Amino acid sequence: MRILKPDLRRWPRPTVPSVREKRAYYKLLTGATGYRLSMVNGTAFAWIPGIDLSPYAGQTGSNTPYCLSITDSTGKVAVGYIGAAGAAETLGTDAITAAGNRNFDAGIGNWTSNVGGQPTNPANDLKLVIAAAWDWVRLSAGYHTLTLNTLYKITVNIKELTGPELRVYLGWILEVPAIWTTTGNKTKYYTINNPGSSGERIYLLMDGVATNYFVIDDVSFAPLTDCAATGVRIVSAPDGATRNWASVEAGFNPNGTTYTVVVQHAGAYA
Repeated sequence: MRILKPDLRRWPRPTVPSVREKRAYYKLLTGATGYRLSMVNGTAFAWIPGIDLSPYAGQTGSNTPYCLSITDSTGKVAVGYIGAAGAAETLGTDAITAAGNRNFDAGIGNWTSNVGGQPTNPANDLKLVIAAAWDWVRLSAGYHTLTLNTLYKITVNIKELTGPELRVYLGWILEVPAIWTTTGNKTKYYTINNPGSSGERIYLLMDGVATNYFVIDDVSFAPLTDCAATGVRIVSAPDGATRNWASVEAGFNPNGTTYTVVVQHAGAYA
């Protein structure tokens, strides 16, 4: 019997993506409900509630097949390679270093006022009755440390608020991380973005009329060192271990509300 050899030229070739096809991978991610971006060298990450980035996670220091680009509303771009997924939201040492300046359990700590209102400590909290159309309390110099590009979790328990709003200022209006108009336990994620803010004081300010007041407790500025499991750690080079962004365009705003988020194969930036 004669056995015919198959003509291998007629068989379909395995579907292995070419280098060009790999480089062409591009996906626009939508559905974000917030943005939490750590831009600081050493703990850089992207955590975007509403978007699960973990399917694109690699291994920090050995395998980073994808890169992430985030474009703000003015067209400024931050790009980084995607390392491992986050483990969980992890907080570092609070920027307000003394517990007494956070919980007011033994008085008002090192907070002072400006226009004339005198802060008091009625129930292990801080109360300020404003003496003019606006007034504030600020934490004295030397009792907190803020680091540029670091993402902070800012929390305040607003127990009473008779004026229209309570604002968080860094420096004298260098940055305004939060404005709250109601009572309750408040949380805001904010990345320090102004170089001058690092050495500036924390202010809590209220507009209104004389005799308006606010009562606050449990103030915290805690830096994030890692993100939730749906976020990813960012490294600065393909297969790299350095937790930093590969490039951040001057003027990029890490505290925006609208971004274009794209995942591409790392080869597109190699």
